[in-house]
Amino acid sequence: MPTIEQQPSGLEKSKVTFKGFEEWTKANIDKAKAKFNEFKESLFSSERAGITERWKDISNNPEAKETLVALARLGINIGFTVADMIPGAGEVTETGLNALKMAGTIYAPLRDLDPTKSLSATETIAVQALTSPVELASLGTAPTYLINTIRQTWADYKAGNFSKAKEVVGYLITGNRDYYDKLKENSSKLDAAAGVLKK
Repeated sequence: MPTIEQQPSGLEKSKVTFKGFEEWTKANIDKAKAKFNEFKESLFSSERAGITERWKDISNNPEAKETLVALARLGINIGFTVADMIPGAGEVTETGLNALKMAGTIYAPLRDLDPTKSLSATETIAVQALTSPVELASLGTAPTYLINTIRQTWADYKAGNFSKAKEVVGYLITGNRDYYDKLKENSSKLDAAAGVLKK
């Protein structure tokens, strides 16, 4: 049995205990840092590869591609509608888009840039002419372009261009194969139906 002199004092015990705790804490912090860096590297490398694969998959699926284009068209038209509330900006925007639409009747590739491609030039010009009194009365702040936005969105909806929006956006954002499998499954059904119609 140790004598009183041989037993470590309370201060010495606390030093030993604190030193052990300090070493344990440092070791665990180092482990956590290493795991975090490993996770970060694997995440970014897989995301870069994953997003490229996703874009390729969407591009190779006509239905998914059309859905993405329709969503982009909707976003652009909403932006133009907001811009239409700025005096002068809306008139310039609508005139420019009408010019683009007219040019698209001459040079077909320009039609893909038209955010209201389902509407004819006659229709959009008529809307602009008929809503001019409203623009004048509101000093250019009335968002009359909203009419074109609604009509194009309705045309895309009727064409079924938004039917796979959840799957397309979900796959692009998360990379979840379940979304893409649904897209492929639906695309296969459409191909099969088209084959039957050709016979």
